[in-house]
This record gives sequence, structure tokens and C-alpha cells, in this order.
Amino acid sequence: MTSKQSVAETLYPLLIAVAIGVLAGLGAVAFRMLINFEIDLLWPDGDSFVERYTNAHWAWRLTAPMLAGLIISPLIFRTAPEVRGPGVSEVIKALSLLDGIIRRRVTVLKSFATATFIAAGCSVGREGPIVHIGASIGSSVTQLLGLGPDKRKLAIACGAAAGIAATFQAPMTGTMFAVEILLFDLEVASLSNIVIASVTGTVVARTFGANDSIFQIPFFTLSHPGELLLYVILGLITGLFSLLFMAYIFSLPKLFSRLRIPEWFAPAVAGLIVGGIGLFRPEALGIGYESINEILGGQSVLGVVTLILIAKILATGLCVGSGMSGGVFAPSLFIGAMLGCVFGHLVSLIWPGMPLSPAHYGLIGMGAFVAGTTLAPITAILTIFELTYNYEVVLPLMAACI
Repeated sequence: MTSKQSVAETLYPLLIAVAIGVLAGLGAVAFRMLINFEIDLLWPDGDSFVERYTNAHWAWRLTAPMLAGLIISPLIFRTAPEVRGPGVSEVIKALSLLDGIIRRRVTVLKSFATATFIAAGCSVGREGPIVHIGASIGSSVTQLLGLGPDKRKLAIACGAAAGIAATFQAPMTGTMFAVEILLFDLEVASLSNIVIASVTGTVVARTFGANDSIFQIPFFTLSHPGELLLYVILGLITGLFSLLFMAYIFSLPKLFSRLRIPEWFAPAVAGLIVGGIGLFRPEALGIGYESINEILGGQSVLGVVTLILIAKILATGLCVGSGMSGGVFAPSLFIGAMLGCVFGHLVSLIWPGMPLSPAHYGLIGMGAFVAGTTLAPITAILTIFELTYNYEVVLPLMAACI
């Protein structure tokens, strides 16, 4: 092998990783714009989704999630059933069983279906779908270039990592997500491709105006070293809740089957129930980043947060369990923030003399619940760390997430 051939074989995969990073970053930006466009189309004006939702007529608030299920679900059942659900499991399936092949139509259909469900108020996240979208972009690129299964699998990991990185502006999180969740047998040489794709996706997203911080992170500090024990307890409680939450989601398809509700019709039935939940607790609908920021900003009342927590768990389980296109990453962040905040309030009531902040426990709860639902604690730790860039948060995160 000549030196020129060796250089070409090294540079070619890296150039493909850059191309996938650019396309996945653009896909993340376009996906976000599509969600905002559909929200503008479906709801009155307002400063937040909750305000837009509450400004609408009660009948529209009740039926919008149902109509989304009634329109979108039959469409994806006929054209691409793999679009249902969060999408991460479909990516793992493509890596394990399908030699890295994801149909090209998934990119468009996954984007449209998930954006419509989110805009209609369904309680699903955009992070799982952007993993599927990014992975489908990577697979499509390598299929067009006629590359083999190994290159396709690496391209899927690059696309998924770039999508997550572009969404959170967190390249380390994107990289670790691909390594910890998607790839179980990774050569060290392949890691550079994933890193390059993640960084490229982040740069593209920031270039096209997606550089605003998603969360308003509070200044975090440990009040006392003994407080780490409280974060361990929070981690144990959050782990139990995440198990119950996932068991609830996985039990719903069986329930719909027993009730003899067709799979294509289940999202409409779930959407109607979710619309009813939204009439009482609108904060439980949609992605919910505004409500998380209120918690992180210290604007929380124990009773209200508890009701929102229960409503969010019920709504998310119905949406994901019925087969809507959408992820559990953002709902997990939401539920973790609410659960941590409730824990912080209860600890403050038990020890009123301690300078404890429920917002801090909400922040750590976000990472802990993601760790419980994804079984990826390192990814969860890095996600919160890259959102804060505060080293003080690392020890409590490790105590709660692991």
C-alpha cells in the first residue's frame, strides 16, 4: 500500500463524517423550524407553548392531540411503520440486524410526524427522533456512495451523534450517546469520526441560529459535603420512578390490544385522553422546556409541581405507549426536574434550617431520570455538565446518576 493510498483511506471516512455532520446539523435546525412553524399554524399567539395553548378554545385544546393521531398514525402505518415510537430502538435494530440500512423516506416522515405530534400538544420529545433522523441521513449517504455494512454502521453512529450534539449544543454528549447507547463494539479509530461529526453538527446548528441556550441553568454549588448523601437518595428514588415509568409505557400496547383498539387508531384514543389532561394541567403537554426553566429558576410550589409531575407521567406514557412518533428524552428531563424539585421541597420541610435549593435538586433529577430511562449514566452526566459547564455539578450528578 502506498503512502497516498494510506492517506486517502484515512481522510475519506473523515470527510464523510464531516458531510454527515453538516447534513445532520441542518436536519436538526430544519426539524426545530418545522416544529415552530406547525405550532404557529395550530395555536394562537403567545410567549410560550403553555400560553398559546391556554389562549385557544377548550374544544380545540381537547381534540388537537386526537386529530394529530387520527391523521398521522394511518399515514406512517401505510408508508413507514418504523417511524412509530422514539426511534432509538429502530436505529439499534438497523445496526444489529439490517447491516446499517435505514430507508431514505424515514428522514422526511419522521420529521413531519414528530413535528406534528409535538405541535399538537402531545407529550413527546424531539431528541429520540433527531437520533433516528440523523442516523437515517448517515445511512442514506453511505448507501448513495455504495459503501459496505461496516461503513454504514459507523455513518449511522455519526449521524445520530451529530443530531444530538446539534440539538443540545453538546458535542461530548452526542459522542458519548453514540458510544454508550448505539455501539457496543467500537474500534478506537472510529471514535474520531463520531467526534468530528458531533462537532460539525454543533457548529452548523450554531451557524444557523440555534445557539440559544435551551435551559436557564441556575448557579450550582454544594451547601455541605454531607448533601451528597441526599443526592444518592434522590438517585435511588429517581431510579425506582424510571423503572415504573418505563413499565407503564411498555404495558400500554398490551392494554390497547386487550381493548381491541387497532394499532393505527391507538394514538387517536391516547390523544383524546391527553387532551383531557391538558385541560387541567397544560404544562404537561408539548416538550415542556418552559416549565423546566421555571423550576430551574426557583419558581415552584410543592403542590403544583406534584400535580404537573403526575400529569406529565400519565400523558407521556399514553403518547409513547400508543405508538406516536416521539421520544422520551425530553419528557425524562421534565419528569426528572419535577421529581427532583419535589424531593428538594420535602427535604427543606424536614430540615428547614439547611440552605437547600429545590432548583438544584431539579437539575440533578434531570440527569438522574435520563440515566434511569436510557440506562446511559455517562451520557446523562455529560448532558447536564455541558448544559452548565460547572464542575460543582459533577459529584452530585455522579452520585445520583450512577
